[in-house]
Amino acid sequence: MFFTKKKKTPITRQVYLMELDGSLWRFLLAFFLPVREIKIGVAKSTEQRQKTVDAGIKGYVKILNSYTVDAATRTESHLHELYKKQRFTVRGGKRSSGKTEFFRLSNKDISHIKQILKKRSKKYQQFRKVLTLICFLFLLLWWLVENQ
Repeated sequence: MFFTKKKKTPITRQVYLMELDGSLWRFLLAFFLPVREIKIGVAKSTEQRQKTVDAGIKGYVKILNSYTVDAATRTESHLHELYKKQRFTVRGGKRSSGKTEFFRLSNKDISHIKQILKKRSKKYQQFRKVLTLICFLFLLLWWLVENQ
């Protein structure tokens, strides 16, 4: 009883993708580059986190996307595990800069991550609930019309 671990309740946060060196030139070249340097992380406020990361590492980071997700830390851990072979540490980064959460990812990898995050986002979950309700009502209405 004394040493039992408490289960952590899932926390709703933003899971974000930031690109290292988010300059316009780099952005235009991104479609032709084989890999891009992407940070995958979790934050309450992605804008505030961007400022912290920017101040802590050499170079500039740009927010690519962010999604509000339930169980955000679990989702982030899943993505880190999925792409652990592409992980690298930014040199010269400060302690709280998230310098160990950077990955060298292809455009295909980034698209895959965006798909995962979109499916786990709160907006998508709400959309699925509404769509399910509409389908149920439609089937109920159809059944009532057929059985009169």
